Amino acid sequence: MGCNCPNCNHVRVGLEAPKWVSSLAIIDDVKRAFWMVDATPDLSRQYDFLMSIVPGDYTFEGIILTHAHIGHYLGLVYLGKEAFSAKNISIIATDRMIQFLVNNAPFSQLVELGNIRLFPTETSVPIKLTERLAISLLPVPHRNEFSDTAAVQISGYQSSLLYVPDIDDWNFWQVGLNNAVTSVSIAILDGTFFNEHELPNRARNEIPHPTVMETMERLQSVVDSLSTKVYFTHLNHSNRLWDKGTMAEIEERGFRVVGQGEQFVL
Repeated sequence: MGCNCPNCNHVRVGLEAPKWVSSLAIIDDVKRAFWMVDATPDLSRQYDFLMSIVPGDYTFEGIILTHAHIGHYLGLVYLGKEAFSAKNISIIATDRMIQFLVNNAPFSQLVELGNIRLFPTETSVPIKLTERLAISLLPVPHRNEFSDTAAVQISGYQSSLLYVPDIDDWNFWQVGLNNAVTSVSIAILDGTFFNEHELPNRARNEIPHPTVMETMERLQSVVDSLSTKVYFTHLNHSNRLWDKGTMAEIEERGFRVVGQGEQFVL
């Protein structure tokens, strides 16, 4: 809102398509059900996209929330009586995130009216979604003003995926970046900022994130070994990765940016 950087202006004048806020869907073709990871402000459009790729008899089972920053939970309001009027959508999150919803309107109303059901979850404990799918919430250090923050590890029939859309600093992660990434087949990581000089008018300690350049340096040997595919997501509007030339540069190093609607088979 109110930004006149080239990336935002290209969208305004129609030179680029609008991009959705980062999120995932988890689809089980045997149970014929799906879950969403985070409820973004683009939830309605992301739900419509899911409806275009799954058969009509698939059920919307729930949403897994990573934390209480606006890009990750505000979309819950669309589940209420003014909009979707959902019935008992499961909300899986840490206990502190659940308490935030219970104690703050309008989200508390979703609970009172039965639009959502809350499932507080311990971190690092696997949760079976179906016979073939399980998730774990892994604690990560982030600006925890209203809730704590979690990454999501998804284990499928043949492989696994790690989703870390937000983290302050890889150095402060007790799980360890290399340990977490090498334990999965696909890692989708915080790519908010490309380098240290991206926001000259903002102090990085106000909005800490590891840079794409730093993360690539840390994981270059992992990517070179082909043991894990590493993708970036959660790009800020200022990020140089919106430039196709810069994206080609990181692809030469073996890294990728997740495409809107891209699918992975687990």
